[in-house]
Amino acid sequence: MKILFYAINGIGMGHLSRLIGIAEEIMNLKSNTHSFFISEISDTRFLKFHKLPFFHLPPLHAIMDDDQWSGAREDYLKAWNQAIRGSIVGFSPGLVVYDTLVPLGVIEAVSSASEKPKEAFILRKRNNLKQFFIDNQKIFDRVELIVFPHDRDEIEIEEIPEQFRNKTFFSGAVIRRDTNKVELEPIKEKYNILNSEINIVVTNGGGNSVYDDGFTDLISRVFNHLDQRLPKYKLFVFTGPLLQRSIESIKLKNGKLIMNDYEPLLIDLMAASNLVICRGGYNTVNECAALGVPTISIPSFRTSDDQRHRVSAYSQKYQNIIQVGLEQDQISKTILSAINKDKWQFNPKVYDKFYYNKKELAQKILSL
Repeated sequence: MKILFYAINGIGMGHLSRLIGIAEEIMNLKSNTHSFFISEISDTRFLKFHKLPFFHLPPLHAIMDDDQWSGAREDYLKAWNQAIRGSIVGFSPGLVVYDTLVPLGVIEAVSSASEKPKEAFILRKRNNLKQFFIDNQKIFDRVELIVFPHDRDEIEIEEIPEQFRNKTFFSGAVIRRDTNKVELEPIKEKYNILNSEINIVVTNGGGNSVYDDGFTDLISRVFNHLDQRLPKYKLFVFTGPLLQRSIESIKLKNGKLIMNDYEPLLIDLMAASNLVICRGGYNTVNECAALGVPTISIPSFRTSDDQRHRVSAYSQKYQNIIQVGLEQDQISKTILSAINKDKWQFNPKVYDKFYYNKKELAQKILSL
């Protein structure tokens, strides 16, 4: 079977991460599956790391919104649509999986296939969900499966139009890398992680500057201020592969700073650490929830979903997740409180609560 996965624009990385996890689980269940990605995300390292074939296109939103394309927007849009059509017709998938959004040009390209493939749509909880269904009715009319990667009680049934409820599936949370695959020793060796030190991971998720609210600069100020009050520690800061600017410098005397844009096995590093400081993105908070690692979550503003609501709900559901705002004093106090507690250690034998979610979802998609 040939399966095409379509990953939308480069505003975030979560939809790509989720699709990679689903693609790998499908291939685990059915080894003769051929997966192919069309991705608008400028950073392709995740796909290369997982050895997944892909065709990369510039993000459609850049063509439509960025002034640099204004002089040739119409011609470039035609070329973009032709490239989509050629890749889809050339690959000839029997199944197409979308996540979050899908442009009309992609739908038209799929429709042009000699034989219509089955279609599944991964739809994360979002603001104005009912209106989203109305605005995209033609898409939801044609797909055979609508997947919410959430528990059933996270979505109000009234938000889903009645005509789509019979093809809706609630998979529960889905993450790219299962906790039962976490390997501590290789990641500890890579970063020289010592049990005698406190290890703190700060992640800015995808890090797209579209929603930059000064988080990384705030973290700089927090740790420059806290440095002498912390025991010997390593600070891992991942600014996000999509961040397109420099950040304020972090100058540590007591701690050691390791800064990079991303780590492909970030969940392994979080498992080997004592504290995680993150935003409120779907993938990161679910990874932290699955691990059980002490987590300070600082939600950011998004137009399509509500990170504050997500983190608030998770902080009530999972004891390890603490929600704070963008206030330096509050973050500092919460960090000191967290590291003064008994050291947390990852237990690799803990049941992976999300593994069966992904397996059941892969089975559901393969049953189409």
